[in-house]
Amino acid sequence: MNKILFLCLVALVSFSSCDDDEDFALWTKSDYLVAKGPWFLREGSVSYTANGVQNTEKISQYLPVCVADNYISFFPDGAVRIDENKSKCNENDPQSYDTGVKWSLTDYETKLNAAIPGLTNAIQFQVLQLDAYNLRIRWTDTYNNSSASFEALFTHGE
Repeated sequence: MNKILFLCLVALVSFSSCDDDEDFALWTKSDYLVAKGPWFLREGSVSYTANGVQNTEKISQYLPVCVADNYISFFPDGAVRIDENKSKCNENDPQSYDTGVKWSLTDYETKLNAAIPGLTNAIQFQVLQLDAYNLRIRWTDTYNNSSASFEALFTHGE
């Protein structure tokens, strides 16, 4: 009987000493994307070749405040919502709006298909990191009339 009581006590202490990170141990990337609320842009960069020289520029510093403070939310039903947050570029713009394109994770959760503001079609983003705290994505587009690789890091909280 004492052995059973001792084992129960050990199990109780073990469960109560778990780290917060262990709470996420069974989460999928989809869970991470939707569970902790909105994502805020922390940094953005673009890499491109011009005149035979590889360039990388931080572009988040060039965003106007009315764009840089926006946040994005992903919902379990696939909806993607952009919120203008505290400042709007145009006072007549709605405070928030759905992109109209459903998000999805594909290829073993390594690709995020979602829309970004201003585009009506989904873009396929490469998921570089997606956990409880960070969403880092990469995609290809045109910049300065050449093919470019864009990368963005989003985190929770302002």
